[in-house]
Amino acid sequence: MPALIFLGRKWLIACDDFVVPCGIEAFLRMIWFICCSAFIWVKISNCDDSTFNNYFLYAAAGDLFFTSCLSFALMLTSARGSVLEVEKRKFVPIILFIKLITLFCDIGIASYGIWLFTLMEKTCIVKEIFIKVTTIVAFIYILAIAVGTFICYDTLGASKYWNIEANCNSLNFFKKAQYIWRLRLKFFCCCADISEDNDFIYVEISTFLASFLNVRIDLVPTDVLSGIITLSQKHVLERRKHMLKHLPESVKLLESVEVPDWMTTANAIHFLRIAKSTYGWIAFLDVFHPWNLCILASQSGCCLNCFTQDNEIKNDNCCYLNLTAVQKISNFTESDIIYASFKNNIHEPAFYIAIDHAKKYVVIAIRGTRSFSDLITDINAETLYFPSESKDKFKCHRGALRSALFVQNKIKDLNILERAFTENPTYTLALTGHSLGGSIAVILALLLRSQYPNLQCYAYGPLATLSGLGLPETLKYVLSVVVGEDMAPRLSATSCNELRTQLIGSLRESGASKYQILAGACWYHIQKYFKLVSQKSVSHGHENQVYRPDEEK
Repeated sequence: MPALIFLGRKWLIACDDFVVPCGIEAFLRMIWFICCSAFIWVKISNCDDSTFNNYFLYAAAGDLFFTSCLSFALMLTSARGSVLEVEKRKFVPIILFIKLITLFCDIGIASYGIWLFTLMEKTCIVKEIFIKVTTIVAFIYILAIAVGTFICYDTLGASKYWNIEANCNSLNFFKKAQYIWRLRLKFFCCCADISEDNDFIYVEISTFLASFLNVRIDLVPTDVLSGIITLSQKHVLERRKHMLKHLPESVKLLESVEVPDWMTTANAIHFLRIAKSTYGWIAFLDVFHPWNLCILASQSGCCLNCFTQDNEIKNDNCCYLNLTAVQKISNFTESDIIYASFKNNIHEPAFYIAIDHAKKYVVIAIRGTRSFSDLITDINAETLYFPSESKDKFKCHRGALRSALFVQNKIKDLNILERAFTENPTYTLALTGHSLGGSIAVILALLLRSQYPNLQCYAYGPLATLSGLGLPETLKYVLSVVVGEDMAPRLSATSCNELRTQLIGSLRESGASKYQILAGACWYHIQKYFKLVSQKSVSHGHENQVYRPDEEK
């Protein structure tokens, strides 16, 4: 940190990232230099020396010695100072430029080696083998440098985007970032069935990502990794010293609200199966054994349904595999499912509506992320104000809001809920979904709350959907289930900005070098791994130990 400025542009690598690679390179080059020197000075019996072979060995030895010293110097310079002490590493670009010149020497020596073992006569087999190996290794090294350059290339690294003296550099950066993200999204979704009418989505998402990245903070991937390590260590120390005395606001808010009677583990497990069933035949392979796909196909009635489809079942395959999987996983009968749409597009999720006679619910189950269209909806995370007449305005996930409005309009146009509650007036409306489906279910519950005040919502691993002002309103009728340290419910633009600030703060407080931080983390996990292996071997030995009374005598 900050990013390396080399050849007039920024790169996705910092000045302190050369410690390990240059150390390994210096060690290997020095060993190869010793071998090359041995071939030069040691006389090999039955071996006629060739002047051209000796020229190669002399050139290779000189290049190996100089570049090994250069790599060693780059390693020492890159290791100086902590992550933020950039001034101590000011000579890194100069050494890199010299190293770039030596790269052309490597290319020349490797080309000379190819000429030797293709056109010259064989006079010394041992030296020729050494020359061939040296040439091959040289080309592998050149290829590795090319791949590394491609990986570290920053498309926004040109000086006109970051140079303070450049005019309108912020606007240039934003336009370039928007253009690059739009290209990336289109390339990512090139094989997806996304209509041309949804091209505006690419513009919206690229604008959001470009504005989110338009922050003057120099962070490369290794800086982020080092910051995460130091931040986790800081949190561990705080917990050990009992410095986290105050509960988070969300915990205080949850403790102040009385939990409704229907928020039970049994209900959560029941609706989890329903939420899982929305993924169709893919979820059937996950819940059951893969070979049960044959059973699923046999019970789907492929031959009977290829030419006629139910008007209430939309966009399923001709064999009704998705519908059959829904019935198998959720235990609904065919008559229980009153509407199902497996059509999927951007902001148009797959969902179905069923009557749960066992629990007395009218259930709206919404599918989560399963396609490229769903991923685009996930990434469309810009916040919009929720359409409400209430004075307390709050924001929500743009993609989830538009998807919820689509489901609401579809239900309203088909008059599905009115017909369902006319036949079952004592039943309760329940909404459920997993991941993106959970987020859509939460917003749909907010939209339908005025019409169905007793509704219940079960969201499993939902995305970061609502802002803080919208949380109190949902506590009485939304049950969210998050397993362990699932990242999706915690990931939002606000949390990413906060994490970025904390990462920089932890790096500023830490006085260690980056290679020390990364090496310490690697050593910690190696020790942890071997400790677990030893514990497993000891426990396995105790389990296999046989008690023999004769041994006590």
